[in-house]
Amino acid sequence: MNTVEAPIDIATEEQSIEVKTDNSAENESTNDTSNLDKTEPVPIDVPENPEKIEIARLSSIITNQTNEISDLNARLAACQQHYETLLNRQKEENSREKQSTVMRYAQAEKAKLDSDKRCEALATKNNDLLKEKDNLQVKLSEFKLMNTKLQNAYEHKLSELVALKKELEKTKEINQSIDASLKSTLNHLKGESSHLKEQRESNERLKRDLNEQHELNEQLKLQYKQLTEAARAIPTDDEQAQALDTLRNEHNALKGKLTNIQDENKLLREKLKSSDEDRLALENVIENFRQTTMREKETTKKLYDDLLAAREQDSVEISRLKQIESLSNQTLADNADLRQLLEKEHQLLELTQKLTEKNSILQSDYEQLQLLHKGTSTDFECIQKINEEQKSQIAKLENIEKSLRDQLKELDEKYQTVNKLYEQSAKQYDDSLSEIQTLKKKHQANTKDLIKQLQQLQKPKFTNNSNEHGPMLLTSPTKPIANKENSNDNSSSHGSPTGSFSSLNEITSLAVPGSDHIPRHTPAHQQQQQQQQQQQLLLDEEQEVIVNIVDIDRQKLIDKLLKQQKLLVRRNEKIEFLNDHIQLLTQDLQNKRKIIQTYAMNEDSFMYTSTESDSIKQQLANKNRNNSSSLMATLYNRATTTVNHTTNKLFEQSSPMTLETALDVMGKLQSVLEDTLLKNITLKENVDTLNKKMPIVKSASTMSESTTNEAREALDCLHELSQLLNTGLDKKTLTACVRLLEAGVHPDALAQIVQVLRSETRTTKL
Repeated sequence: MNTVEAPIDIATEEQSIEVKTDNSAENESTNDTSNLDKTEPVPIDVPENPEKIEIARLSSIITNQTNEISDLNARLAACQQHYETLLNRQKEENSREKQSTVMRYAQAEKAKLDSDKRCEALATKNNDLLKEKDNLQVKLSEFKLMNTKLQNAYEHKLSELVALKKELEKTKEINQSIDASLKSTLNHLKGESSHLKEQRESNERLKRDLNEQHELNEQLKLQYKQLTEAARAIPTDDEQAQALDTLRNEHNALKGKLTNIQDENKLLREKLKSSDEDRLALENVIENFRQTTMREKETTKKLYDDLLAAREQDSVEISRLKQIESLSNQTLADNADLRQLLEKEHQLLELTQKLTEKNSILQSDYEQLQLLHKGTSTDFECIQKINEEQKSQIAKLENIEKSLRDQLKELDEKYQTVNKLYEQSAKQYDDSLSEIQTLKKKHQANTKDLIKQLQQLQKPKFTNNSNEHGPMLLTSPTKPIANKENSNDNSSSHGSPTGSFSSLNEITSLAVPGSDHIPRHTPAHQQQQQQQQQQQLLLDEEQEVIVNIVDIDRQKLIDKLLKQQKLLVRRNEKIEFLNDHIQLLTQDLQNKRKIIQTYAMNEDSFMYTSTESDSIKQQLANKNRNNSSSLMATLYNRATTTVNHTTNKLFEQSSPMTLETALDVMGKLQSVLEDTLLKNITLKENVDTLNKKMPIVKSASTMSESTTNEAREALDCLHELSQLLNTGLDKKTLTACVRLLEAGVHPDALAQIVQVLRSETRTTKL
């Protein structure tokens, strides 16, 4: 209805504009006449120049008419703008309505096709479900028979389980009694072990006493031998005889004690043997009990497995029955969906009728707008030429940009090389500054030491020396000076500072031989020679100190060089990494730039233009559509009498849709549907992959939990085994302990048994 009302509004507005223009023209004519009437009456006082008066009158008329013409032109321009804005709005509204109708029509056709496909799929599913229903009914009868059999077997097994439970209770009572007896035996064994420990301690004490008594006996024997020898040498007396008697009595008493201790040891060994026999008997009883418990566990496991199998079969049958019920419910739901789809088909057909009516109205309006589009085609051609010129300019600018980028790259490379050289020179400069500072500090310290030494040497040393020591002083310094000169010559090869000191040595060496020609009889000459020799000695000492200063540690320099090389290697690696990263980023930017350029070239060039250019585009499209018989035009120009509103018939036999038009419509709509189908397929694939990955992740998490639990159990078992191995038992006892752990004996009770066995093994070893 809006589309019908829109052209009516346009017509009314056009009529109002025409009326206004007519009224304005009439008003202008009346004004002209009035002006003429006003200008016609001539004053009484007529001037002498009537031609000038007429010229002035005509000029005033012309000025008035020009003003009126300008006003009319302004009104016309305003009316044209208003009319163009109205036309543009109507065009936009018509285009939007057209697009919406096309999309609705396409969606309706798509829904219809989908409904047809669903109907076919549901029909096939219905047939398959009916077949499955028949098969499942046959299987149900079989399952019912199987269920009755299984119920009977289940009841029979339940009765067997009740009997087995009673037997288990009996065995539990027997086990409890055996446990009580074992506990009592353990307590008894603990008491005996404590008693044995006390006996061992007493035996050790007795052994110590025996050893002491043996030592005393040996000492007494030695004394006895000495006394006998002394008695043989000396005549016997009564006192010696009495002492011998006392010693013999003590010896006899000690022998009696020894016999008593040996008897006690024999009794204790017999008791140990009896305790070992009791222990072996207890172990046999425990092994028999364990074997019986293992047999009972195996029987219970078999019965429990049978029970689980029966329950699984029951659960499978119940799940199958549930599947049958769900399938029947699905069939009912599918039938309801079929009915709804048929209703939707009727609704969609009614919508298509309404859409065809609206499309025919829109087509008539569209043909009117095509006339305006022809005028804009010329403007579009001019704009296209301008666009081509702009493209050529853009290409030139791109070439210039490439050349500038190449120059920039070359400049960057040069800058990097210069920067590297600058960094290396700065590092060398810093290192040289640090070395110079260290050398200055060392030089200052050494100069201070030398000043102190000079001050000490300047004190008068040779005040008390006689004239006899003069020639010795003259001859002796020549040898060390020569040696020092040689050493300085050798050291001057290492560095430059030693050259000056070698020159000083040469000066002093020249001064020394010249002193031989001076007469030696005067004391003044002798004093001068002594002073010269002292100065030479001081200079030699200074040279030695300075040479030692210059000999810098080479190891420190090597370490510094290695550190600097490592730093350079790291910096080079960083620079290479940054260069690679920058190249990758530039490649990405170039690729993105190319993509944007292709998008801009392929995209509509008038996407961001004004409404006038849009109207020009529409006129061009209308021209092309008029030239080539468009498909939608054939649809829209169809007779509107195809719909019979009284009856629910869609199309009459007088004007049926041709096969060619239907195929063209289907081809156009297929291209629209393909995009949506592709999107739906990708979404389904993503959902399927997620559904597949979720159970894998869940199973992995459950497996990880199970593995962690198994690892913990294994660690506990290993810990227990390590505790058992640390006890120092035999292989047989260890295997017995492991079997007891497998049987389910508590580790604390097993630890107590192990302690008892260890104490027994120690007693047996002793």
